[in-house]
Amino acid sequence: MSAQKLSGWLVVVISMVAGMLLVSCGTLRRDVSKASVEPATIEGAEYIGTEQCGVCHPEKVKNFKGEVHASFVATKGEKPMGEGCEACHGPGSLHAQYPEDETKVLMGRTDRCFNCHLDKRGKFNMLYHHPVPEGIMSCTDCHNPHEAEKPVREVRHINDTCVECHPDVKGPWTFPHPAVKEDGCTVCHDPHGSNLDKLLVADSPNLCLRCHFSAQHPTVIGNEDHMTNFNALRRGCLNCHRGVHGSNFNPHLRHP
Repeated sequence: MSAQKLSGWLVVVISMVAGMLLVSCGTLRRDVSKASVEPATIEGAEYIGTEQCGVCHPEKVKNFKGEVHASFVATKGEKPMGEGCEACHGPGSLHAQYPEDETKVLMGRTDRCFNCHLDKRGKFNMLYHHPVPEGIMSCTDCHNPHEAEKPVREVRHINDTCVECHPDVKGPWTFPHPAVKEDGCTVCHDPHGSNLDKLLVADSPNLCLRCHFSAQHPTVIGNEDHMTNFNALRRGCLNCHRGVHGSNFNPHLRHP
């Protein structure tokens, strides 16, 4: 293993250990009906309640009811401080007084998301990740934390979300890759982070063999099958099947 990959794994392990320690301290409890989160700090502000937020944000509050984030409660020790909107955005009294001043409310900050989503924080420390920690992207570019109907871009919306930034793989293709069409980009890619290039969840040919496991899979190398043909395995799937997202020329995806 290269030094670069080893360092990446060490960062992930450290992040996971830190996450477990955070959970053990009681700042997040997933085993109760209302999850407890660490209170956000806005100097001089007081909690006013989600209903008060609805005066200026009626649609967001309406759609928010029933969404999992609506059950979050900010606590200090055993004392509840605020729930719903204020669990993530902080106490809202000053924001209500000065709505144009963005310093009076916590906007879509990733550190608030990472306070609960510890596994995702670990993944964003991997070698390859979307530029969320760098501040170029935010969690809300892909996820909608306010709508109960579409809380995290449901599976049928995943491809639509990805192609907003990756239009080159959208197609339409004459011969689409069934995995992309039916199951979505996340069959092959982990959008939060990976130690493999292109955010792959496994290396080729192991990645391809998750679906193409037949020992008698047709091959272009004579009449032999892929699994017993050393040259086919040694060369790797992508040397021949380069149109992994789809092809306009070949049903076996041999050409983009």
